Amino acid sequence: MYRITATAQRWSILLLLTLVTIQLYAVPVQVMYEQLQQLNGTELIDGSNIRIRKYNRTLSVMNGTFDLFRNVDNNFSFTFRLAYSALGNNQFVQSPVRLPMQRMCHFLNTTYSDYWHFYANVTNFPAVGECPVQAKRYYVRDKTLDSTLFLQDYLKSGLWKITMLVYEQEVKVPVAVGI
Repeated sequence: MYRITATAQRWSILLLLTLVTIQLYAVPVQVMYEQLQQLNGTELIDGSNIRIRKYNRTLSVMNGTFDLFRNVDNNFSFTFRLAYSALGNNQFVQSPVRLPMQRMCHFLNTTYSDYWHFYANVTNFPAVGECPVQAKRYYVRDKTLDSTLFLQDYLKSGLWKITMLVYEQEVKVPVAVGI
């Protein structure tokens, strides 16, 4: 029969807690689309044909087309705002995490180049540096939401709302808003 000393018990508990903590943080993050809604700006872009649908029992995808009615150049800028609902009951609190306001051509030459490969095979979005963005119909085919796009260390699990605001240079209010 073995005697376990108090020190050995403490080390055993510490080791167990460490393994549990590692297991909690090692679980991959899962993200999924819930809905897509355009609130205004249909004279610039019409996203009414973009849908979120179930691909299988566990996966939602974005699918459809949207029409851009004007060429979008550096006279347009946009930002993304994030809001969080702790209980998932649509009572959202603004998050300090956001994408800062960027002019379209500047975005296409900088930030977009880091993320373009996520969309290259399932959309006809413009290539990196292609500005102005041409007025035409764009498609999205069965685009899953990739968890590597998100700052896993900074975003809590739960329901998040991402709002895109598009501004025209002379206009102080957004010309298009989508959530």
